[in-house]
Amino acid sequence: MTRSVGIKLSILAAVLFGLWKIGPWQPTEEDKKWQADNAAFAEYIGYVQDLQIQFAHQMQKEVNLLCSGDTGRMHGKIEKIGFNFTAYRRASIEEARALQLYVIDKLVEAVNAHEKLRPYLDVYPFTYTRVSVSISFRSPYGVYCDGSVVHSLNCSELAVEENRNKLFYFSEDPYTGNRNDLFDEHYKEAVQRAAESPIPILKIHQTTPLEEAIDEVLPPYAEEMHKKYSFECEAIGGKMDNLVEDVGVQFVLRKRTSQEEAKKYMLAAVKELLEAINSNEKLRPYLSEFPFPLDHLKMRIRFAKQNSNSYKDGSIESVRLEGKEIVYYKEPPMDRGWYAGPEVFAKEPYEKVIGKADSYK
Repeated sequence: MTRSVGIKLSILAAVLFGLWKIGPWQPTEEDKKWQADNAAFAEYIGYVQDLQIQFAHQMQKEVNLLCSGDTGRMHGKIEKIGFNFTAYRRASIEEARALQLYVIDKLVEAVNAHEKLRPYLDVYPFTYTRVSVSISFRSPYGVYCDGSVVHSLNCSELAVEENRNKLFYFSEDPYTGNRNDLFDEHYKEAVQRAAESPIPILKIHQTTPLEEAIDEVLPPYAEEMHKKYSFECEAIGGKMDNLVEDVGVQFVLRKRTSQEEAKKYMLAAVKELLEAINSNEKLRPYLSEFPFPLDHLKMRIRFAKQNSNSYKDGSIESVRLEGKEIVYYKEPPMDRGWYAGPEVFAKEPYEKVIGKADSYK
């Protein structure tokens, strides 16, 4: 026997002796609980999936919602069940509230009616305090960015204390993409308000005259920009609660672009948007100022690869209209070790270059 083989056998003998001294593996109480939870989950997960499929079809049929996912809190018992939906229409706070409450009530009803799930429920009967519903409202150009609700949701009693059993409503800024808090209320307050102002039809949005006027201008403008310049509209809208106070637009163009080309694109896009807004007779009564001024516009044209990643070769990341300035951005060098977003590398007053607009056609 060689020396190395002898060492290996000694180590093996020591390990076996240690295992003999310790004895067979004994699960801890935590191990036993984990095993019990997973055994219970394996028993009821099929029933949960059955509920999810049936409820998703029910909501699509009844209120024209498309299921985009599901959530839950399920261990030894089913503590919470939730759904994410998408609605391809606008919603006021009143409409979002009514729809939110309807789906919550129907989900509670479906859970309690599923007899095979009943033994696994943490509480019975299930109530609104144990379900969560999230609804996103979307347009052909992403989300509606005109001050209407883009997202509503409720939190169960298992959420952090300040959010428990509340409904939340959000809007979105078309230029920054930031979500804005519109409103929040306790579930019981929402029920009372919904009863005071009932919504007769939940599966459609009741369009206002202002929205009709906006839709005559902004979507056709976005389509025209795509036709002429291959711009893809990522967001379009603005502050338009009662009057059109400002308009924001984000486009993406999937090509490498120089500063001079970016300037031409921005001038053309701004000129055509102002013309579209100021020439529409239906929209004119809703304009906060007429003619609608340049400094009430915000626009960003992003230049990206087909995979949506920005170019990092020194070409333009984006050109933006900010106030009355055209601002050019590039991606920073990749050797910094940190990333703080695109950087400004040039600015020029819009009025300084607008006189040359004819040369950019």
